[in-house]
Amino acid sequence: GIPTYDTPEQAIKAFKYLYDYGENLKLLQEIPPQMTRELRFDHKTVRCLVQKGFERKDQLLTEIESKRLLAAYGIRANPTEKAASIAAAKEIAGQLGYPLAMKICSTNIIHKSEAGGVLLNLRSENDLECAYEEIMQNARKHNADAEIQGVSLQTMIACPDLELLIGAKQDASFGPVILFGTGGIHTEILKDRNIGLLPLNRLLARRLMEGTRIFAILEGYRNPSKADIKQLEEMLVCLSHLLIDFPEIAELDMNPVVLESGSPCALDARVIVKPAKVPAPHHLVISPYPEQYESRDITAGGLTFFIRPIKPEDAPLLEELFNALSPTSIYHRFFSPMKSLPHDMLVRFTQIDYDREIALVALDESQNAERMLGVARVICKPDGQEGEFAVVVGDAWQGKGVGAELLKRCLRIVQERGMQTVWGTALLENKQMVKLARKLGFQVSLGADANEYEMTIDLSEREI
Repeated sequence: GIPTYDTPEQAIKAFKYLYDYGENLKLLQEIPPQMTRELRFDHKTVRCLVQKGFERKDQLLTEIESKRLLAAYGIRANPTEKAASIAAAKEIAGQLGYPLAMKICSTNIIHKSEAGGVLLNLRSENDLECAYEEIMQNARKHNADAEIQGVSLQTMIACPDLELLIGAKQDASFGPVILFGTGGIHTEILKDRNIGLLPLNRLLARRLMEGTRIFAILEGYRNPSKADIKQLEEMLVCLSHLLIDFPEIAELDMNPVVLESGSPCALDARVIVKPAKVPAPHHLVISPYPEQYESRDITAGGLTFFIRPIKPEDAPLLEELFNALSPTSIYHRFFSPMKSLPHDMLVRFTQIDYDREIALVALDESQNAERMLGVARVICKPDGQEGEFAVVVGDAWQGKGVGAELLKRCLRIVQERGMQTVWGTALLENKQMVKLARKLGFQVSLGADANEYEMTIDLSEREI
């Protein structure tokens, strides 16, 4: 039973595989932190901008449109105004204030710097006039047939701490992928970048950044200006949501994203749109969080609560719920006495595959902090035809309709997905669970173990 190898190198390689496997398991079981702010998205604005892109031959959004699109999803970009003439440029400069950056505004010129279409640090009207003329001449020299709409003006961020690249592209096999790395004019030379698949949470966003050499600098290596890592994580998460909601975004570049006092801000943005082959979220290889199942409800007793699918970030809330359960409630749910939820069980309950399992939580939002009232789940078998259900509700909210509403919604979801049968097991003394099952239409009978009830419902024969 002792492994042997012909050479030390083979043994070291095998040991490294074991080590990497263990580290990967640890990463999979990490609990992602909560977002520091509530994410709100303006779908209507993005839809209008995407439609504008479809109407153009090159299907490219302007820099100003691209930045509006980013802002609609909470991604900070440097405010930019378009000027079609030097007179308009002077008027805008008076509003924005000096110093300014000026860029060519043309959908036919993608790489502005290469075309001599970017001039920085303009500090007066004279600088503005000279820059305008120079940029126009450079643009015509670079592409005589380019359609030029004018120039864009934006506040100059002098001497940023760092320049990053954040982008995305539709891949034929994997759907949209997100890219993070070193930005600026030397991006192609340095090639310091890492890619990740959607959807992202804060933990996965951090892992994406950690795969680059520049991450050490972001954390403050020999640099007094440490980046706000949380803001960078949330910028990547917001971009992830944008790409999930809009499969029409074929390419997106933010280069550079600069750090100003640690906070990220996109100085330039480019977006290319194309008609989607499939609707969202079917363009992804990993199922995203199903936000369509979010809703608010009021029980017959007047209790208001928010229902949504469980998230990996809910681990602390689930732990709090477990700690508030009585020993009887714990025994009824887990069929054994437990003093705490082991970490691996906590991870398994919160980090679910939304394709094969549904778990809904009820949250009380009346207090300053969220509080979990209960959880219901249906775990599907590989064939998708059968599933096992489980419900747990905090003692203080039992008998108020929380568990019934959660389980009913879970059953509706799996019924929509084509599941035929759902079953569960309850101890004989768990009268409340048996009563709930009968109320929802389950057939209840004694199980193989004389101390248990079997509860089964045929979803093909009834409307939930």
